[in-house]
Amino acid sequence: DRVQYVGVVVASGVTAQDLLDSIKERISPSLSVGSTTNDCNPSWTLDCDTFEPLTGRQFTTSMLMCAVSRHLSGEPVLEQNDIDEETISYLLLETSSKLYLIEKPPIQNQMHDKYQENVSHFRQEWSRRPFQYSGAVNIDIAITVVDMLRRLLSKNGDDLQDDKRIRLLDPTVGSGTFLAAAAKLWNMSDGQNESLDIVGVDSNSKCSEGTSKNLCKLLNVDRSTVEEDPEGKSWTFSYTDSKNKMPSRATIYCGDSVEFLSSASLDGAFDCVVSNLPWNRNTFEYKQETIGCASSEILKQIAEVIKPGKPVIIVSGSNDPVDSFNAKRTLHSFGFHIIGEVTIPPAGFSLPESGKKKKSIGAPDRSTKRNSNCVVTVAIAPC
Repeated sequence: DRVQYVGVVVASGVTAQDLLDSIKERISPSLSVGSTTNDCNPSWTLDCDTFEPLTGRQFTTSMLMCAVSRHLSGEPVLEQNDIDEETISYLLLETSSKLYLIEKPPIQNQMHDKYQENVSHFRQEWSRRPFQYSGAVNIDIAITVVDMLRRLLSKNGDDLQDDKRIRLLDPTVGSGTFLAAAAKLWNMSDGQNESLDIVGVDSNSKCSEGTSKNLCKLLNVDRSTVEEDPEGKSWTFSYTDSKNKMPSRATIYCGDSVEFLSSASLDGAFDCVVSNLPWNRNTFEYKQETIGCASSEILKQIAEVIKPGKPVIIVSGSNDPVDSFNAKRTLHSFGFHIIGEVTIPPAGFSLPESGKKKKSIGAPDRSTKRNSNCVVTVAIAPC
């Protein structure tokens, strides 16, 4: 079995020395996903995993871990009980072609026992949602992305108030996985006490209505209390946060995302935006020749409706230069500041052949190098 990791690649190299040189050049406390301070001596843990031995490797795993640890800032944590919320969790990942040093998001650190319990409960509840959609984003990626949005917003401390209401938009809502993760987990971390106003849009009527049903079941909302548009184009309902009992609201619209976002009343209306693009990539409705233009138009409108300096995270299938849609390039063209980009699994990575069964002539290529990978692009709206 192979384990996929969600995290930030902070250093990489095709040889052990290349990796060490990359660490010396790039790694610093400021690159930390979980760091909320500019502490120059963060504590950290280091783990390792080997997908396949590096071609031509002339070192042992313990030798490499010792070498890497000498290049990390701060102090290692040697006891499980000493791990706290500021501890950085590093993973040394070995593949046949490259070595990676990955920083895992805080939600993958095991010290957040209560949060992990909530996440586990959410996964179970969401697996029983009434509307299942083939194009749904991976739930672990959705949880991580929502956590990133929350942390990026929390860094704007001057914006936060006791009664702060966060408006979150997903213009390609699908079955509602991003909104569900936000609704259930946003206030589950210590110190969070924020109302949410989550908005989802999808041109597929089955998706928009299905999302409303999914969220109502997840949040224990009585369907009779849902305000439904007479034409079946929108669903609005209130719910309370399970931890802090904060009053929040959800609205799901059925319609073209570009037209919806073009409304002048929405200018600067949202605090954060998340989207899985290109839309319907994993469904039979996907059309490669037209999807790039539609996705770019959505990002163009996002630039109009998000508040200046606020975060946007786009989960896309690929940022390959030959693809018609490239999230990083398109966001940059609309004035967004790109914070970072991570490929899951790492770019160019593919699982080794099992050797049990040869692929028959003419069989479709199921390589993980293209179309099954996922790119998470994090950006800040132009000020």
